[in-house]
Amino acid sequence: MTSIFDKIIIRYLKKKYNLTKNEYNLYKLKQQGLEQNKDYITTLFVGSSHGELGINTNLIPHLGAYNLCIGSQDLYYSYELYKKYVNLLNLKNICVTFSVFSSGYELQKTINKRLAYYYKKVFDIDFKYSPEYGSLEKELNILDKNSKYFLPKGYSGYQETVSTFDFNIAIRDVKSHLKNAFRQNGQENYIKKFQELADKHGHNLFVIITPHSPTYKLHSKKCAKELGFDYNKIFEKLYKFDKEIKILNYFDNESFTDDDFFDWEHLLPSGALKFTNIIFKDIINK
Repeated sequence: MTSIFDKIIIRYLKKKYNLTKNEYNLYKLKQQGLEQNKDYITTLFVGSSHGELGINTNLIPHLGAYNLCIGSQDLYYSYELYKKYVNLLNLKNICVTFSVFSSGYELQKTINKRLAYYYKKVFDIDFKYSPEYGSLEKELNILDKNSKYFLPKGYSGYQETVSTFDFNIAIRDVKSHLKNAFRQNGQENYIKKFQELADKHGHNLFVIITPHSPTYKLHSKKCAKELGFDYNKIFEKLYKFDKEIKILNYFDNESFTDDDFFDWEHLLPSGALKFTNIIFKDIINK
């Protein structure tokens, strides 16, 4: 039972820093699920919400896949997660989901910077930059002590999620994605680090550019013109590595229609089923 003092601290974390039990529980669930399955994992997925909601590893337990993608995860945290679990007993494939924003996006420089605290507490991954609010170690210990989540047997990291759609937010996100795509801060170089680590451990690296809806791409072209960006160069920084890295590009895959997405960019469970089947056929055939 949660003490009165703990309740006060938990409310304080939510009100002051927007750190919540529900979010924290998701990170714990992902971490504990991986620990539960660590000796059986052969394919590990890392990346943002496009992978989190788009790759249904529950459909392919016989292939030993685990989904460690989490919303707003940037390439730094994806790489650090791979480093942490690089010595999994049977790991063969490391799959990094890559989106329009990935080559310039840094979690700790966004409104979602609070999520870095979960990576530190749950996965013991250092902050990339000095945390704005200090360590919050004592407060997070209380959050951890009171965390509650259900870990199903055989859980493989995927959970069905559908959110509401807001046109204004969708347009805002398209513009934000494009700005990150053309931001010159070298985030794409983590892909090179992924390859070096994969080579060292004999793993296969796959960089997976996730599908987006036709409507997303329509508005992306319009916004790119408005912002003065060349739409055709969205993934140019990634493709400088294409001779040495396996890139699976589904961005313009015509198998996906607007009906596969619950907004313009995140797949419905039915769309995730389609995407998961395509990915694993391609990985197996590589």
